[in-house]
Amino acid sequence: MSSSVRALPVNIPETRFAKSGDVNIAYQVFGDGPLDLVFVPGFVSHIELGWGLTGRGNFLRALGSFARVIQLDKRGTGMSDRVRDLPTLETRVEDLRAVMDAAGSERAALFGVDAGGPTSVLFAATYPERTAALVLYGTYARPTRSEEHPFGPTEVCDGLKSDARRWGSLEHGVDVMTLYSPSLTAGGDDVARDWAAYFRESSSPETFADFQRINIQIDVCDLLEKIDAPTLVAHRTGDRVVDIGAGRFLAERIPGARFVELPGEDHTPYTGDTGPLVEATREFLTASVVRA
Repeated sequence: MSSSVRALPVNIPETRFAKSGDVNIAYQVFGDGPLDLVFVPGFVSHIELGWGLTGRGNFLRALGSFARVIQLDKRGTGMSDRVRDLPTLETRVEDLRAVMDAAGSERAALFGVDAGGPTSVLFAATYPERTAALVLYGTYARPTRSEEHPFGPTEVCDGLKSDARRWGSLEHGVDVMTLYSPSLTAGGDDVARDWAAYFRESSSPETFADFQRINIQIDVCDLLEKIDAPTLVAHRTGDRVVDIGAGRFLAERIPGARFVELPGEDHTPYTGDTGPLVEATREFLTASVVRA
Protein backbone atom coordinates (compact mmCIF):
# COMPACT_ATOMS: atom_id res chain seq x y z
CA MET A 1 0.00 0.00 0.00
CA SER A 2 1.53 3.31 -1.05
CA SER A 3 1.46 6.18 1.38
CA SER A 4 -0.74 9.18 0.58
CA VAL A 5 0.88 12.38 -0.56
CA ARG A 6 -1.31 14.06 2.05
CA ALA A 7 1.14 12.78 4.67
CA LEU A 8 3.89 15.40 4.58
CA PRO A 9 7.25 13.70 3.98
CA VAL A 10 9.96 14.20 6.58
CA ASN A 11 13.14 16.15 5.96
CA ILE A 12 11.80 18.26 3.12
CA PRO A 13 13.20 21.75 2.45
CA GLU A 14 11.66 24.78 4.10
CA THR A 15 9.00 26.48 2.00
CA ARG A 16 9.46 30.23 1.57
CA PHE A 17 7.57 32.91 -0.33
CA ALA A 18 8.76 35.45 -2.86
CA LYS A 19 6.73 38.56 -3.61
CA SER A 20 6.02 39.04 -7.31
CA GLY A 21 3.93 42.16 -7.59
CA ASP A 22 1.16 41.52 -5.07
CA VAL A 23 1.30 37.72 -5.39
CA ASN A 24 3.21 35.34 -3.11
CA ILE A 25 5.11 32.63 -4.99
CA ALA A 26 6.05 29.54 -2.95
CA TYR A 27 9.55 28.18 -3.43
CA GLN A 28 12.14 25.87 -1.88
CA VAL A 29 15.94 25.74 -2.04
CA PHE A 30 17.97 22.57 -1.51
CA GLY A 31 21.28 21.02 -2.53
CA ASP A 32 24.71 22.58 -2.29
CA GLY A 33 26.27 22.17 -5.72
CA PRO A 34 28.42 24.83 -7.42
CA LEU A 35 25.62 26.15 -9.68
CA ASP A 36 22.02 27.27 -9.27
CA LEU A 37 19.36 25.24 -11.08
CA VAL A 38 15.73 26.42 -11.20
CA PHE A 39 13.21 23.62 -11.76
CA VAL A 40 10.41 25.19 -13.84
CA PRO A 41 7.21 23.10 -13.66
CA GLY A 42 4.89 22.63 -16.58
CA PHE A 43 1.75 21.05 -15.11
CA VAL A 44 0.25 21.90 -11.72
CA SER A 45 2.47 21.31 -8.70
CA HIS A 46 2.66 21.38 -4.91
CA ILE A 47 6.26 21.74 -3.76
CA GLU A 48 5.68 20.15 -0.36
CA LEU A 49 3.36 17.26 -1.24
CA GLY A 50 5.39 16.57 -4.38
CA TRP A 51 8.12 15.07 -2.21
CA GLY A 52 5.72 12.22 -1.46
CA LEU A 53 4.99 11.29 -5.06
CA THR A 54 6.63 8.13 -6.35
CA GLY A 55 10.05 9.03 -7.76
CA ARG A 56 9.80 12.79 -7.45
CA GLY A 57 11.75 13.20 -4.24
CA ASN A 58 14.56 10.94 -5.42
CA PHE A 59 14.77 12.80 -8.73
CA LEU A 60 14.99 16.20 -7.05
CA ARG A 61 17.60 14.97 -4.58
CA ALA A 62 19.64 13.64 -7.50
CA LEU A 63 19.61 17.12 -9.07
CA GLY A 64 20.55 18.54 -5.67
CA SER A 65 23.64 16.32 -5.57
CA PHE A 66 25.36 18.57 -8.15
CA ALA A 67 23.39 21.83 -7.98
CA ARG A 68 21.70 24.26 -5.64
CA VAL A 69 18.13 23.60 -6.77
CA ILE A 70 15.29 26.11 -6.59
CA GLN A 71 11.76 24.85 -7.21
CA LEU A 72 8.51 26.81 -7.16
CA ASP A 73 4.75 26.56 -7.54
CA LYS A 74 3.36 28.71 -10.35
CA ARG A 75 0.98 31.44 -9.25
CA GLY A 76 -2.48 29.96 -8.87
CA THR A 77 -1.20 26.49 -7.99
CA GLY A 78 0.20 24.58 -5.04
CA MET A 79 1.23 26.78 -2.12
CA SER A 80 1.42 29.98 -4.18
CA ASP A 81 -1.41 32.51 -4.03
CA ARG A 82 -4.55 31.76 -5.97
CA VAL A 83 -5.22 34.46 -8.56
CA ARG A 84 -8.25 35.80 -10.41
CA ASP A 85 -6.46 37.04 -13.52
CA LEU A 86 -4.97 34.42 -15.81
CA PRO A 87 -1.18 34.76 -15.89
CA THR A 88 0.56 35.35 -19.20
CA LEU A 89 3.85 33.72 -20.11
CA GLU A 90 5.48 37.08 -19.40
CA THR A 91 3.98 37.03 -15.89
CA ARG A 92 5.44 33.59 -15.26
CA VAL A 93 8.84 34.90 -16.32
CA GLU A 94 8.59 37.75 -13.81
CA ASP A 95 7.59 35.24 -11.12
CA LEU A 96 10.75 33.25 -11.89
CA ARG A 97 12.82 36.41 -11.61
CA ALA A 98 11.21 37.25 -8.25
CA VAL A 99 11.95 33.76 -6.91
CA MET A 100 15.56 33.96 -8.05
CA ASP A 101 15.91 37.36 -6.36
CA ALA A 102 14.42 36.02 -3.12
CA ALA A 103 16.67 32.95 -3.23
CA GLY A 104 19.77 35.10 -3.78
CA SER A 105 20.42 33.69 -7.24
CA GLU A 106 21.95 36.19 -9.64
CA ARG A 107 22.37 33.67 -12.45
CA ALA A 108 20.98 30.18 -12.85
CA ALA A 109 20.41 27.31 -15.24
CA LEU A 110 16.72 26.63 -15.90
CA PHE A 111 15.29 23.10 -16.10
CA GLY A 112 12.02 23.55 -18.00
CA VAL A 113 9.51 20.69 -18.22
CA ASP A 114 6.53 20.66 -20.60
CA ALA A 115 4.97 24.17 -20.48
CA GLY A 116 7.90 25.18 -18.29
CA GLY A 117 10.08 24.90 -21.39
CA PRO A 118 8.62 27.92 -23.25
CA THR A 119 8.69 29.86 -19.98
CA SER A 120 12.40 29.09 -19.69
CA VAL A 121 13.00 30.11 -23.32
CA LEU A 122 11.24 33.44 -22.79
CA PHE A 123 13.20 34.01 -19.57
CA ALA A 124 16.46 33.38 -21.42
CA ALA A 125 15.44 35.83 -24.15
CA THR A 126 14.32 38.45 -21.63
CA TYR A 127 17.13 38.05 -19.07
CA PRO A 128 20.13 36.58 -20.92
CA GLU A 129 22.50 37.92 -18.27
CA ARG A 130 20.73 35.84 -15.62
CA THR A 131 20.51 32.64 -17.68
CA ALA A 132 23.52 30.36 -17.29
CA ALA A 133 22.04 27.51 -19.36
CA LEU A 134 18.79 25.83 -20.41
CA VAL A 135 17.77 22.21 -19.92
CA LEU A 136 14.55 21.62 -21.84
CA TYR A 137 12.88 18.27 -21.16
CA GLY A 138 9.74 16.84 -22.79
CA THR A 139 8.79 20.24 -24.11
CA TYR A 140 8.08 22.30 -27.20
CA ALA A 141 8.13 25.73 -28.81
CA ARG A 142 4.35 25.49 -29.18
CA PRO A 143 2.00 22.69 -28.05
CA THR A 144 -0.06 22.51 -31.24
CA ARG A 145 0.62 21.85 -34.91
CA SER A 146 1.23 24.58 -37.45
CA GLU A 147 2.75 24.84 -40.91
CA GLU A 148 6.09 25.79 -39.35
CA HIS A 149 5.78 23.33 -36.45
CA PRO A 150 4.35 20.02 -37.77
CA PHE A 151 4.19 18.36 -34.37
CA GLY A 152 1.42 18.02 -31.83
CA PRO A 153 -2.36 17.99 -32.21
CA THR A 154 -4.28 20.56 -34.23
CA GLU A 155 -6.71 21.05 -31.34
CA VAL A 156 -6.34 20.23 -27.63
CA CYS A 157 -9.49 21.72 -26.11
CA ASP A 158 -11.79 18.74 -26.62
CA GLY A 159 -10.95 16.97 -23.36
CA LEU A 160 -10.78 20.01 -21.07
CA LYS A 161 -14.38 19.90 -19.85
CA SER A 162 -14.15 16.19 -19.14
CA ASP A 163 -10.81 16.54 -17.36
CA ALA A 164 -12.08 19.44 -15.24
CA ARG A 165 -15.23 17.53 -14.32
CA ARG A 166 -13.21 14.48 -13.22
CA TRP A 167 -10.33 16.48 -11.69
CA GLY A 168 -8.90 14.81 -8.59
CA SER A 169 -10.97 11.64 -8.97
CA LEU A 170 -9.45 8.17 -9.00
CA GLU A 171 -10.62 7.73 -12.60
CA HIS A 172 -8.77 10.87 -13.67
CA GLY A 173 -5.69 9.90 -11.66
CA VAL A 174 -5.55 6.55 -13.48
CA ASP A 175 -5.92 8.21 -16.88
CA VAL A 176 -3.23 10.83 -16.27
CA MET A 177 -0.82 8.31 -14.74
CA THR A 178 -1.29 5.95 -17.69
CA LEU A 179 -0.60 8.74 -20.18
CA TYR A 180 2.15 10.66 -18.37
CA SER A 181 3.88 7.87 -16.44
CA PRO A 182 3.01 4.45 -17.89
CA SER A 183 5.88 2.91 -15.91
CA LEU A 184 3.79 3.42 -12.75
CA THR A 185 0.71 1.53 -13.90
CA ALA A 186 1.92 -1.65 -12.20
CA GLY A 187 1.25 0.16 -8.91
CA GLY A 188 -2.46 0.19 -9.70
CA ASP A 189 -5.05 2.27 -7.89
CA ASP A 190 -2.84 2.99 -4.86
CA VAL A 191 -0.42 5.09 -6.93
CA ALA A 192 -3.28 6.65 -8.91
CA ARG A 193 -4.91 7.76 -5.65
CA ASP A 194 -1.70 9.56 -4.72
CA TRP A 195 -1.78 11.38 -8.04
CA ALA A 196 -5.46 12.27 -7.63
CA ALA A 197 -4.86 13.65 -4.13
CA TYR A 198 -1.86 15.61 -5.40
CA PHE A 199 -3.96 17.18 -8.16
CA ARG A 200 -6.71 18.18 -5.72
CA GLU A 201 -4.20 19.93 -3.47
CA SER A 202 -2.31 21.53 -6.38
CA SER A 203 -5.16 23.21 -8.23
CA SER A 204 -8.89 23.65 -8.49
CA PRO A 205 -10.60 22.11 -11.54
CA GLU A 206 -11.30 25.51 -13.07
CA THR A 207 -7.75 26.75 -12.53
CA PHE A 208 -6.44 23.64 -14.26
CA ALA A 209 -8.76 24.23 -17.22
CA ASP A 210 -7.82 27.93 -17.40
CA PHE A 211 -4.11 27.13 -17.37
CA GLN A 212 -4.55 24.58 -20.13
CA ARG A 213 -6.36 27.19 -22.23
CA ILE A 214 -3.43 29.55 -21.69
CA ASN A 215 -0.88 26.86 -22.55
CA ILE A 216 -2.63 26.15 -25.85
CA GLN A 217 -1.72 29.67 -26.99
CA ILE A 218 2.00 29.37 -26.24
CA ASP A 219 4.31 30.00 -29.18
CA VAL A 220 8.00 30.90 -28.75
CA CYS A 221 9.15 29.76 -32.20
CA ASP A 222 10.34 33.28 -33.08
CA LEU A 223 12.57 33.41 -29.99
CA LEU A 224 14.55 30.23 -30.54
CA GLU A 225 17.22 31.67 -32.85
CA LYS A 226 17.82 34.49 -30.34
CA ILE A 227 18.80 32.19 -27.47
CA ASP A 228 22.53 32.35 -26.74
CA ALA A 229 22.59 30.31 -23.51
CA PRO A 230 24.07 26.80 -23.68
CA THR A 231 21.08 24.52 -24.20
CA LEU A 232 20.40 20.82 -23.69
CA VAL A 233 17.18 19.43 -25.17
CA ALA A 234 16.29 16.00 -23.74
CA HIS A 235 13.33 13.89 -24.82
CA ARG A 236 12.23 10.31 -24.30
CA THR A 237 11.75 8.38 -27.52
CA GLY A 238 8.25 7.11 -26.74
CA ASP A 239 6.88 10.19 -24.92
CA ARG A 240 3.09 9.84 -25.14
CA VAL A 241 2.33 13.49 -24.35
CA VAL A 242 4.80 15.53 -26.43
CA ASP A 243 6.05 14.17 -29.76
CA ILE A 244 9.82 13.78 -29.83
CA GLY A 245 9.76 15.77 -33.09
CA ALA A 246 8.88 18.85 -31.02
CA GLY A 247 12.09 18.34 -29.05
CA ARG A 248 14.15 17.98 -32.20
CA PHE A 249 12.52 21.18 -33.52
CA LEU A 250 13.79 23.06 -30.46
CA ALA A 251 17.31 21.67 -30.76
CA GLU A 252 17.53 22.43 -34.48
CA ARG A 253 16.57 26.09 -34.02
CA ILE A 254 18.37 27.07 -30.82
CA PRO A 255 21.96 27.92 -31.84
CA GLY A 256 24.42 25.31 -30.61
CA ALA A 257 21.79 23.27 -28.75
CA ARG A 258 22.56 19.65 -27.94
CA PHE A 259 19.83 17.05 -28.38
CA VAL A 260 19.71 13.88 -26.27
CA GLU A 261 17.22 11.13 -27.05
CA LEU A 262 16.43 9.08 -23.96
CA PRO A 263 14.81 5.63 -23.74
CA GLY A 264 11.32 5.23 -22.34
CA GLU A 265 7.70 6.34 -22.69
CA ASP A 266 7.21 8.42 -19.54
CA HIS A 267 6.63 12.12 -20.09
CA THR A 268 7.10 12.87 -16.39
CA PRO A 269 10.82 13.45 -15.74
CA TYR A 270 10.89 11.76 -12.33
CA THR A 271 9.33 8.41 -13.32
CA GLY A 272 10.69 5.59 -15.42
CA ASP A 273 14.46 5.27 -15.71
CA THR A 274 15.57 8.70 -14.50
CA GLY A 275 19.28 7.88 -14.45
CA PRO A 276 20.03 8.85 -18.08
CA LEU A 277 18.24 12.21 -17.72
CA VAL A 278 19.97 13.07 -14.46
CA GLU A 279 23.37 12.07 -15.82
CA ALA A 280 22.89 13.96 -19.11
CA THR A 281 21.90 17.06 -17.11
CA ARG A 282 24.85 16.73 -14.74
CA GLU A 283 27.37 16.26 -17.53
CA PHE A 284 25.97 19.11 -19.61
CA LEU A 285 25.83 21.64 -16.76
CA THR A 286 29.23 20.65 -15.42
CA ALA A 287 30.80 21.17 -18.84
CA SER A 288 28.88 24.27 -19.93
CA VAL A 289 28.46 26.17 -16.66
CA VAL A 290 30.83 24.96 -13.94
CA ARG A 291 33.90 24.54 -16.14
CA ALA A 292 33.13 27.45 -18.47
